[in-house]
Amino acid sequence: MRRRCWMLAFAATAAAAMAVEPKVGDIVELEKPTTDGKASVEKVLSTRRSCREWAETPPSLAELGQLAWAGQGVTEPKKGLRAAPSAAESYYLELYAVTPNAAYRYVPAKHAFAATAAGEARAQLAAAAPRMKPLAVAPVVFVFTATFERGKPGWGDVNIRYATIEVGAVMENITLQAEALGMGAVCVGTFKDEDVKKAVGAGEKEQPILMLCVGRRK
Repeated sequence: MRRRCWMLAFAATAAAAMAVEPKVGDIVELEKPTTDGKASVEKVLSTRRSCREWAETPPSLAELGQLAWAGQGVTEPKKGLRAAPSAAESYYLELYAVTPNAAYRYVPAKHAFAATAAGEARAQLAAAAPRMKPLAVAPVVFVFTATFERGKPGWGDVNIRYATIEVGAVMENITLQAEALGMGAVCVGTFKDEDVKKAVGAGEKEQPILMLCVGRRK
């Protein structure tokens, strides 16, 4: 009972941290992800469809953590291997979760979110792609950026190919996890790169590749 009360208190504290505008650098720890869901892979593959309208109730902090873990989470701690494959374990990607009031970078090694931008981050994303209406209403937007220099120097432009393959794998993992949680998602691939980088507080060498709007289905 004491452990359950501690976990509930921790979850409430973390959720409160996400509900207010954070300071850049704030760390939000996440609950341990589950590895034994109720929905089968075959089931979510058969029911997955793009979703552009969502319920008003946003995903919980635990659900956001589960989604981020499905995409970039560490699944083999000794070697630091992740849920999605990456060429030669280059791990080109950074994954950001953007809520109405802030942007957070997922930190795989700690299974935590680090605040990278405060304010109207989601509104800035919507402005970066004004024709993409889901960006303005999605409860959370995941932003994928790639740093191509993380690959082997001798690979040259092949690093771009491997990074885009990795983006596809991570995106599919998150989309299927969302389906398993009763959520829906839709991709956005047309946007103003520099505006997206500014919205999420991305580094200079990071290249935005994709955005994924996620929320609970109506």
